[in-house]
Amino acid sequence: MKPADDKKADEKKEETKEEDKPKPISPAAEIKNNAAHIDRAVSTLEPRFTHRVLRTMNALRKKVDDSVLRTAIDAVYPKGALIHFWTYSSCLMGRNTYADSLVKKALLFWLPSAPAGGDAPMEVDSSAPKPAPSELVPEVEMYIRLLILHHLLTSEDTHEKALDLANESVEKMQLLNRRSMDAIASKIWYAVDRAYELGGELSDARP
Repeated sequence: MKPADDKKADEKKEETKEEDKPKPISPAAEIKNNAAHIDRAVSTLEPRFTHRVLRTMNALRKKVDDSVLRTAIDAVYPKGALIHFWTYSSCLMGRNTYADSLVKKALLFWLPSAPAGGDAPMEVDSSAPKPAPSELVPEVEMYIRLLILHHLLTSEDTHEKALDLANESVEKMQLLNRRSMDAIASKIWYAVDRAYELGGELSDARP
């Protein structure tokens, strides 16, 4: 048998290993990190970052709910982001103001309002990639739309709402017509087909 000192040393090593294990980040923080990866993929023309994000989709969507999505949208599109507006006065001039972006409002539209008191703040891992910029590429918006769409499809009460979101997302996706969106677009098309199937309108999906 090992001496008592050896047993204590082994126990200390095990405790140290447990402390060294990184704590899992919250789903909202994971979505924010994924948004930063997608933005990086588009800006650097490196689609591997987008594919890496999409590979985590199945596991992430199981942890998503209304509160997580609202928190993630607030983190990706922070309140008070600097937005530039053009104004016409004596000459064409620009002015800056701090306001919620239209994209953020459009995404929050598909989620129920936060309960009184608001959502509890979620911790963001300090080892995560740098925060996403205030002006993100459209691919980030489509990624969050995809998460919302999958979330709405989990409840029979929101299937009709999911179908409306699916149609709106497809119209926007086709209007943008960006090759850098192809990987996300393929996932959206699957979700669209699923929305029509669950809504009992599969025959209308092809048009």
